[in-house]
Amino acid sequence: MKIGFIGIGNMAQAIIHGMPNKEDIIISARTHDDTLFKANKLNVTPAANHHMLVIESDIIVMSVKPEMFSAIFEEIGPYLRGKTIVSIAAKLTIEMIQKQVGDVPIIRAMPNLNVAIQQGITAITASDNVDSQVATYVREMFDNLGSTVLIHESQMSGFIGLAGSSPAFVFKFIDAMVSEAMQEGFAYDDALSIASHAVSGSANYLRVSGVDAQILTERVCSPGGTTIEGVRSLDANHFEDTVRKAVRATINKDKQ
Repeated sequence: MKIGFIGIGNMAQAIIHGMPNKEDIIISARTHDDTLFKANKLNVTPAANHHMLVIESDIIVMSVKPEMFSAIFEEIGPYLRGKTIVSIAAKLTIEMIQKQVGDVPIIRAMPNLNVAIQQGITAITASDNVDSQVATYVREMFDNLGSTVLIHESQMSGFIGLAGSSPAFVFKFIDAMVSEAMQEGFAYDDALSIASHAVSGSANYLRVSGVDAQILTERVCSPGGTTIEGVRSLDANHFEDTVRKAVRATINKDKQ
């Protein structure tokens, strides 16, 4: 099965890096020179242009900004019969895309930043007319980059708040801890390594333990100990409410 990528930005390159069969990948970038350069870099096949990519591919991954879809669909529309489109764009629903391309099978996939190191999470939803073999192929493609979850399209904005935007929140959280540790004499790199391991380990512990997060928090907090003082400070500064508001802000923005 041949898969073509229209748009070769950071996310598309991360996906391609995680795919084992580079000989099945065709790409088309903004210019032909850019296509040739990135095809050589990624060890994949360059297409002469967008519509030739569609002709030569079974699955077309639209990895461009949402505002670019209309112009590209005008170019490739006549060649989409028998193809499946995979969109990794936020905000554009399956219905919105099909209004532009007709009854073409559509898969929406929302990978987060961590697919770049094969530790991401990708949400997938699809139109009813997607072939089961194609759906399996696309899910396996994203499984190579971490893990996947099948969701209803109505949950996509929630997923963006939960997983798409949350890496930025985690980065800010870690950076704040590192900055404070440096006040105690730690070098930046050492503090970053310690904090990153602590956060990733805690996240994995929560995931595999099956124990509620609040209960685990209580287990770490000994009466009169150090951790409880920090947790009280978080509570006094409305930490949980701040996080909820940040997640809600991203969800609301995606729904606009």
